Amino acid sequence: HQLVQNLAAAIYTCDAQGNIQTYNEAADKLWGRKPESTDKWCGWWKLYYLAGNLIPPEKCPMAIAIKEGKVLSKEHVIEHPDGQRRNVIPNPQPIYDAAGNITGGINTIIDITPQTEVKKQIEQHEQYLANIIQQVNAGISQTDKNGKFTEVNERYCQITGYTKDELLKMSMQDITHPDDLLKSEDVLFNAGSNKFFIEKRYIKKEGDIIWVSNNISRLSEHNGNTAFVTVCIDITASKEQEEK
Repeated sequence: HQLVQNLAAAIYTCDAQGNIQTYNEAADKLWGRKPESTDKWCGWWKLYYLAGNLIPPEKCPMAIAIKEGKVLSKEHVIEHPDGQRRNVIPNPQPIYDAAGNITGGINTIIDITPQTEVKKQIEQHEQYLANIIQQVNAGISQTDKNGKFTEVNERYCQITGYTKDELLKMSMQDITHPDDLLKSEDVLFNAGSNKFFIEKRYIKKEGDIIWVSNNISRLSEHNGNTAFVTVCIDITASKEQEEK
């Protein structure tokens, strides 16, 4: 019993009727309250699915484990009486007697709120950056190590004449002028630096040939793959001016 009390994870037990039998200090803290004698199946104030639907106590993971013998270990949200919410993953397990009958259950609840908050902050930051990328005046594209487009902004679509959906089915080689392919691939795949510059020609969807100035960065993604991010500026007008 003392070992359970000292555990950092929240743990509690119920009998076959859902009456809470024991719980440790971590459970008390996670719930934000002490369960009352009338509480059944769980000690939290309120429980929600991630979609926001309220879960009645008789349908909570512990109740299902004891009544049906099913273990549902999915992320849920609990709410304290003061309105504070925590993201948790319950892991209820039925307790069986020697005859194989379910006599109760034990539930270990993992508080994943810190990880959830970090994930949310990362997603918000990524959305913020995505919004900036869409609004800048330069075309921006991302390709994989083989030149296949994985992301483009609206300005890049305007420069090339293709829609985003069309470009994401294509590669950089598909829009590069044939006479500039070798030069382009040499820069991408043989350059020793992680940042490089190239002027080359694109063939737009309508068939027009344009000149672009590309500043390219080689990135190592979290999965170990290589990606290339290109900042593209249409310099056709200045090239035409030079030729006059």
